Amino acid sequence: AINIAATLFRETSDMRYKEMAFEFAERSKSSVLLAAVQNNNALKTTGVPEYIVRSEQQIHQEINGMKKMIIDEQLKIRPSQKKIRFFNSRLLQLMSNYDSLVNQIEQNYPRYFALKYDRSVIKMSELSKQLKEDEIILEYVLTDSVLTLFSIGKDFNHFSQLKIDTVFNSALAEIINIKNVNLLQHSKQDMIHFIQDASILWDYLIAPVYSQIQGKRLIIVPDGQLGYLSFDLLLQSSNIPEVLDYRLLPYLIKEFPLSYSYSSSLRFNSYFQTKKNGSLEMIAFAPENKYKEKSSSGLDRLLNSAKEVEEIEQIFGGKAYLGEEATKSRFLSEAMNYKIIHLAMHTLINDSLPMFSELLFYDNGKETADTKLHTYEVFGLKLKADLVVLSACNTGSGRLQKGEGIMSLARGFIYAGVPSIVLTLWEAQDQATSKIMKYFYTGLTGNTTKDVALQQAKLDFLSNANQLKSHPYYWSSFIISGDSKQLANNDKVRRSTWFSYTGILFLILIIGIVFYRKRKSAKETH
Repeated sequence: AINIAATLFRETSDMRYKEMAFEFAERSKSSVLLAAVQNNNALKTTGVPEYIVRSEQQIHQEINGMKKMIIDEQLKIRPSQKKIRFFNSRLLQLMSNYDSLVNQIEQNYPRYFALKYDRSVIKMSELSKQLKEDEIILEYVLTDSVLTLFSIGKDFNHFSQLKIDTVFNSALAEIINIKNVNLLQHSKQDMIHFIQDASILWDYLIAPVYSQIQGKRLIIVPDGQLGYLSFDLLLQSSNIPEVLDYRLLPYLIKEFPLSYSYSSSLRFNSYFQTKKNGSLEMIAFAPENKYKEKSSSGLDRLLNSAKEVEEIEQIFGGKAYLGEEATKSRFLSEAMNYKIIHLAMHTLINDSLPMFSELLFYDNGKETADTKLHTYEVFGLKLKADLVVLSACNTGSGRLQKGEGIMSLARGFIYAGVPSIVLTLWEAQDQATSKIMKYFYTGLTGNTTKDVALQQAKLDFLSNANQLKSHPYYWSSFIISGDSKQLANNDKVRRSTWFSYTGILFLILIIGIVFYRKRKSAKETH
C-alpha cells in the first residue's frame, strides 16, 4: 500500500498520496500499543468515574496474573491438569467479567467509546505543528526490497525511497550483531569491517536527508530490524583513518542528539501531554542480588550498580534503595509519586511471552513474588514519572513482531503513562553504564534536553575511554524513547546552586574583611 501510494505521488505530485503513504506507514507501527494507549486516554479524559477505571485495571491485572499461573503450571515437570482446568475456568470468568464491564462503559459513556475506537493516526501536517524548530522526525519503513524514508520538520516534509539489496541487509546484520562482539579477539580488520558497514548504513539512512537535518535534534521512528539498531554509531565516512582508534571516527552522535519512538502517533499522543507529574523528585533502586559469582539464572553480579545509584543521588537528590532495601514491594508502594524512576538491575527477556519479561529486584535466594516485576504488572501501574531510566540489560530488546515492532519491556512503561524512557538495546557493560549514567544525570541538572544530555554523556565517556572501551559496544546501547524535553531543575539542584553561590559570596566577604583588617593594622603600626 505504501509503495502504491508512493508511485501515485511520483506520477501525479498530488500531496494526498504522500499523506496516504505516511498514514499507511503509521498504521504499520505499534498498532496494538497505540490502541491500548488510546483506551487508557479515553478512560482518563472522557468522564468515566475513577472507581470504574480502577475496576477495569484490576480485572485486567487479574487476567494477566491468571495467565501467568497457567503458564507456570504448564512449565512444571509434572503439571496438574486439575489446577490447569481450574485456572482456565477462572480465566474465562474474568474475561467475561471484563467484557461486561467494557460494554457497560461503552453504553454509558459514548465519548469514551468514540475515543477508544478512534483508529486515526497523526497526519504529516499535524506533526509539523507539534514539532519544535530544532526537531526533525526521520520515520522509516523497511521491506525486503525498498527502504522508505519520511523526514518531517516544522516547515517541510520530504519523502524518498531507495532500493535495498544484500549489501544493505548484510551491513545492517553486522552492525546489529555488535552486541555479540568479542573484544578479546578484536583485530584491525574487524574495525575496518565496522567502518565499512556503518558508513553503508549512513548512505542509506542519513545521506538522503543530510542537507535538511543540519543543526537539528533527530527523532528516529524505526521499522523492522532497524528497531535493533543504535543510529549513534553510523559513520559519515568510510575512510580508514591512519590511527585505528574508535574515538576518532565520525559518528552520527557527534553531530546530532537522538531520541526514538515506536511511532509518530505515540510520540505526540495527548495521553502523555495531559498527565500529571509526580510531586517528589527521584527514586532509584539497585538490588545487586547477593550472589557469589552468578545467580541461578547465570547472571553476573552488577558490581557498579550501587555506586551508580549513590552517585546519581548525590548529583540529583531524591531517594535511593540499595541491596535488600531495593524490593519490588517498596517500588510498588513508593515509586508512583516520583518524577524520575531509576532502576539499576538485571532484566530477563521472555521472547515467546513478552508480557512475562522481568525486572529483578532484591532476591534473598527464595523464590517469592517480591523479587520479579513482570511487564504485565507494569501495564497496570499509574506512574506520574516524567522519566524512567532502565539502567538494565536489554530493556529495549525483545522479539520483533510484524506490525508492532520490538516487544520490549519498555512498552509497559509507555502504557503506564511515562512519556520518556531511557533503555538499552543490548546487555550493557556494568562499569560503562555507571559512568554514562553519572554523565547523563549531571547533564540533566543543567539547562538541557534529555537527548542532548545523553548525547553529551556518550561523548564524555568516549573522550575519557581508552582504545578498548571506546568501542561502540560500551556506549551506544543506551537510547531515549519518547519525549526528550528538558526536566525542570529539581529542588536539590536549585538548593545546591543557591548554597554554592551564597558560599562563594560569603567566602569573598570573609577574605575581604580579613584583607581590610590586615591593611588597617599595618597602617596603625606605621
